[in-house]
Amino acid sequence: MNDNAPRRSCSLDTNVFISAFETTSGDSTPLLALFAHFKAVLGSAVTSELMLAEPLAATSERHVMKVEARKSLFMDLLVRGGFIDPRPVTLAILVESATVPRDTDGKHSRPDAIHIATATAAGRALFVTHDRRIRAVPPAITIVRPDASGVAAILDGSRV
Repeated sequence: MNDNAPRRSCSLDTNVFISAFETTSGDSTPLLALFAHFKAVLGSAVTSELMLAEPLAATSERHVMKVEARKSLFMDLLVRGGFIDPRPVTLAILVESATVPRDTDGKHSRPDAIHIATATAAGRALFVTHDRRIRAVPPAITIVRPDASGVAAILDGSRV
């Protein structure tokens, strides 16, 4: 897509996609507005291609959608939709993921580190995630929770 997108553009964790499209609560409303923004402002959102694998993997969680429906939806969003830029998991990203700061408890899952490394490599200032276990990120990145106030801050460009 467009690497010259504004610095305040976003990198999205997998859980943002799941919350936006697989929840039945009102929690998805702000996220749907955020996705509409990404569609209007091309180049403003990236995610790791890893995002495609995570919601399709076997899980003990109940999903609203069947695996095939999720696969079709996420492929449409990332491949055919063209408004969220899926970034490849390259050797450079994997090496960078090893340098992602660990939280105070010494933990980051490897997928989390890959998503954060992708955000760094893509020059994104905002990493949007529901995952409250993620607290330590490189200094150039700000974590934004995809709740109503976080999405509002992204949309109006205010300091997050």
